[in-house]
Amino acid sequence: MRSTLFALSLYDILHTIYYALYTIFISFLSLSQ
Repeated sequence: MRSTLFALSLYDILHTIYYALYTIFISFLSLSQ
């Protein structure tokens, strides 16, 4: 049970990091135009 919760929180963290990187990337593209 604990490992499942850990996996979910790890997925959550990775998803948040990915979303942040994606947002920064889009902002960078907008600024460079």
